[in-house]
Amino acid sequence: MPDSPQKQTIDIFQQLNRANAIVQCFGMANKIGVFDCLRRGQLTGTQLAEQLKLSFRPLELLMGQLCETGYVEKYGDDYALSMLGKMLPEDYLDLGDRYWNQLESWVRTGSKTFDPQQSLESTEYAIQGAALEWMSTPNAMDLIEVLNLKQGGDGIRVVDLACGSGVYGAAIGYHDQQARVFFVDQQDQLQRAKETAGSIDITDRCQFIGADPKA
Repeated sequence: MPDSPQKQTIDIFQQLNRANAIVQCFGMANKIGVFDCLRRGQLTGTQLAEQLKLSFRPLELLMGQLCETGYVEKYGDDYALSMLGKMLPEDYLDLGDRYWNQLESWVRTGSKTFDPQQSLESTEYAIQGAALEWMSTPNAMDLIEVLNLKQGGDGIRVVDLACGSGVYGAAIGYHDQQARVFFVDQQDQLQRAKETAGSIDITDRCQFIGADPKA
């Protein structure tokens, strides 16, 4: 027997409540500097609390919530950003608040301070594009499994053509610690790949090659 509309409404409300709790925890962690600290290396809860001048017990509960998202991982007493966590563009850490903060004004006045049809060269478009590329990281991990690449390292050479933010090449380079990765794209696009490679500390095994697709 299918659930009644009332039961479905309650289920949706509970899902919203749980999702909101995670959003609040994620936003708070970003605001107080947790992600910035972990981007520099893994730390224990005590070290995090000392560096950020926070109360240990509430921070410990917060870190537990973050670990459930998969953005943060725990190894013994240490916390660290996951590979996906390291590769997430920093401009996307606000979970889209730069848009949603304008919702009230839009509903009240009908005028938009943000134009979703702005030019392709705009900063906001670049942020969205980088986030969408980041979301393809699981596909890159699937490719690693299909190719049966060894985690210890086969020392393969990888060419990531039209690399964009370099998610595919970076994922393979992270998985195979002996791999050499060549990122190829237009010169003005390579900075994104450099940032991705740097976020997971594989830059020393990477080469960034500017190319003209029309040449």
